[in-house]
Amino acid sequence: MNVRGFTDALVNWDVGDEYECISLLGTGSYGSVCKGRHKRSGKEVAIKQIKGIFDNQTDCKRILREIKILRKLNHPYIIRLYDIVEPRDLDNFSDLYLILQLADSDLKKVLRSGLFLTPKHVKEILYNLMCALYYLHSAKVLHRDLKPANVLVDENCSVLLCDFGLARSIAVKEVQEESKEEEKNQMNSEGEKQEDLCDVTPNTTETVAASNDTVKFERPESNGNGNKTNEEETQLEITLDDQSGEKKNFEPSCHTPKLSFKKPSSQKRKAKPLQPKRKIQTGIFSIGAGGGFTSSLAKPSSDPTSGGSIPVPSSKMKKRDLKTVEKADADKEDKKSPELAKKEVKKDTKKDIQSNLSVHVVTRWYRSPEIILLERDYGPPIDIWSVGCIFAELLTMLRENAKSTFDRKPLFPGSSCYPLSPSAKNKEQGGLKEDQLCVIIEKLGTPSKEDTEFITDPAARQYLEDLPLSKKKNFKEMYPFPGDEAIDLLNKMLQFNPYKRASLEECLNHPHLDEVRRESKILAAPKPIVLDFDFEDVNTSILRGLFAEEILYYRSAFKRRPRRPDDHVSKVETELYSKLQSYA
Repeated sequence: MNVRGFTDALVNWDVGDEYECISLLGTGSYGSVCKGRHKRSGKEVAIKQIKGIFDNQTDCKRILREIKILRKLNHPYIIRLYDIVEPRDLDNFSDLYLILQLADSDLKKVLRSGLFLTPKHVKEILYNLMCALYYLHSAKVLHRDLKPANVLVDENCSVLLCDFGLARSIAVKEVQEESKEEEKNQMNSEGEKQEDLCDVTPNTTETVAASNDTVKFERPESNGNGNKTNEEETQLEITLDDQSGEKKNFEPSCHTPKLSFKKPSSQKRKAKPLQPKRKIQTGIFSIGAGGGFTSSLAKPSSDPTSGGSIPVPSSKMKKRDLKTVEKADADKEDKKSPELAKKEVKKDTKKDIQSNLSVHVVTRWYRSPEIILLERDYGPPIDIWSVGCIFAELLTMLRENAKSTFDRKPLFPGSSCYPLSPSAKNKEQGGLKEDQLCVIIEKLGTPSKEDTEFITDPAARQYLEDLPLSKKKNFKEMYPFPGDEAIDLLNKMLQFNPYKRASLEECLNHPHLDEVRRESKILAAPKPIVLDFDFEDVNTSILRGLFAEEILYYRSAFKRRPRRPDDHVSKVETELYSKLQSYA
């Protein structure tokens, strides 16, 4: 689309009287984003347009989840949701406009640019990203979709973690599992003293050791950023100014040079003579294609007739057609999951919560082994793996590791993923080499028996055992600069076994980051974030009410007049009257 087309597309954006659109920045799987301005303050913002919110219930819940999570997060390295433009009709709206924090660029664009980084730049970006993740995990939230495109950056190497549509809260899971463990321990303790266990009650004040995949963070006595401990008080202090605390605590460490996002003149490509257009097979597995997610990671059915043949992309198939195939798979999986969930008998709390942690997460190239192998009882290590993959790509931005931008490649660029792996015919033609697990094993080596004990699905375990044997690549040969400490950190983050993967605390305290470490950046969230609707059966009417609740929250916080006529009160607004009163 040309510049005029961009401008014309913004004419129909209904962003109200307080904001104005400037230029379209791009379009993604869940909407379009433009650069905008808050008229009264002149502050530049990002405006995200989401159309047809209620067309797909799964996508609708993802959008709602992102809004609710962003409203409760307050950290300098996590993107801020400033405002939601109130629709004119709360009872019948289908489009929504989110007012978000604006950033200079994102890591995906930086990786594709002609920009080279210094080791200090890489350390600064990596450390800041880990600080954002620390805060997120302390709120008991897993991002589940960490990739370069979801890490915004500015010239000071500050990061903004964004796109929380696939994020999940594990707060309920941890609380219920700890309660169950407390009850079990109490019963065992009392059993030694008496034979009758009927009257035993759990001791809720007892401290219980967390499981291996549980994040344990303690909120410091003084976090140095002036945040209030009362979440409700903090939420009501909404303005378009930064509420992140003292900026000096988050300035670049060690006088890190500023980044310039302008492409160096020496990196400009020479103009090529015009050639006839030709069709190029791009595939559906590149970053950003159809959202970049594989939705068919459901457990294989024991019924051989329930599946169907897996479509193999034809060399003549257009990119649009390939995206359609992947989106159709996603819709099929999303529709299939609730039906399967109803058939499962809820025997214990752990299984109930596990069903919420789906395997439909993170772009394939940044997907951890436990996700690929259909494990549902996963935790924070999945985000550590993704950060490790991003770290490896950042190392390719050092001139010593990649002489040109064409040498920059992701660490694990698989083109298919279990269980949608190449067919037997494609395996004979070498297609198996491009399977995501094969690509990982080719770099990390065939995992030992001990490192595969976490796999619970027999079919997944068998598939892994059938893959070709491979020896571990030497990361130091792939990334000779900046040295052994960087390679040691990379190895610890990219452990095949999630229980052996380095924790966030270990990564933040690693010697490689000594140069940029600043303890004041490590903040913990005031309290866990719980999303109740994730564990309830919701229909479109309930979802509309939940969206209206978020919209009316911002109306009340900014003390704005409704956009509706004075003589008209929407039905959903009347139903939420009591909650609005609590905001006042």
